[in-house]
Amino acid sequence: ARADLAAGRPRWLTYGYPAAARWDYADLLEERYGIELEAIAGCVIDGEISTRAAAYDSVIERWLRETYPGRDVLAETWADAETRWRERVSARQPRDEVEAAILAVLEEVDLSALLGPEEPEGEPLRADEPDGSPRRGSRARRRARRASRAARR
Repeated sequence: ARADLAAGRPRWLTYGYPAAARWDYADLLEERYGIELEAIAGCVIDGEISTRAAAYDSVIERWLRETYPGRDVLAETWADAETRWRERVSARQPRDEVEAAILAVLEEVDLSALLGPEEPEGEPLRADEPDGSPRRGSRARRRARRASRAARR
């Protein structure tokens, strides 16, 4: 981290499933402070990954506190990123060309065809197999087997 700071290339290391405002957060960190947000792992991590990120990020955090005394730059930037994301989503404004393409496709997709028909109002959701029989291992199936056995006796 110190070498990256000396070279003028600070990063903020992250891992895990990205939050909705993550891309806006990355943009704001880069625009305002020259910090690149770098995902070093996905959702599955080990102690080495979390330790590496914590150690690196603590150096960057200390640098931010010294450079911007009295401010919590990361919290401020995250709050601004969430606000930017909410405004953009509510206005349906894409962040970039990729998001614009995805929104265009979603506008044309009939989601009801993908999701299937809605359940009629007031009817309970059913836990049956497609043929109407109770699911394997379900209470209803066990009851049906017991009733069938009792009827054969």
